[in-house]
Formats: sequence, C-alpha cells, structure tokens
Amino acid sequence: WRLGGLAQAVNRTLWVSFNTAGVPQATQARITLTQPSGVTVTQTCSASPCAVQADARQGNHVAQLVYLSASGQILASADAMVLVVQ
Repeated sequence: WRLGGLAQAVNRTLWVSFNTAGVPQATQARITLTQPSGVTVTQTCSASPCAVQADARQGNHVAQLVYLSASGQILASADAMVLVVQ
C-alpha cells in the first residue's frame, strides 16, 4: 500500500531500427513493446528508427518487430529482443 497512490511513470523514448528493404513488399513495421508488468505498447512506423515509449521504473522491456505491407498484412516477424531502459 503506497501513500499518495502510484508513482508516476518515468517515460523514456526507445529507438527501434528496422529494414523494410529486406522484406519484399514491406512498407512499415509494427513494434510491440511488453513491459515487465505485462502491459503492451504498440507503435507502427514507416521510417526507421521508430520511437516507442517505455517506463524506466520497470527495467528492461521486450520488443517484437513485425513487418507489414501497405494494407497492414503481416509479411514477416523478427525474433523478440530485450531493450535496455535506463
């Protein structure tokens, strides 16, 4: 139990790089960032690197990168990666 409620998030911008040229017909990428609490944040970008907000109070986050076509169809996905949040 915490007096005064929950501590405010300590937001940090993480930059996730990707290469749509390596996936035929890919025009964008969707990054799903999973916080240690289980909360997910999703960002879709057409240019690399892509900015995603993370809560530094929680430590490192896991990111999943998915390549998408112009219509939003999933074309490929990368291995999950751990992103260090400072």
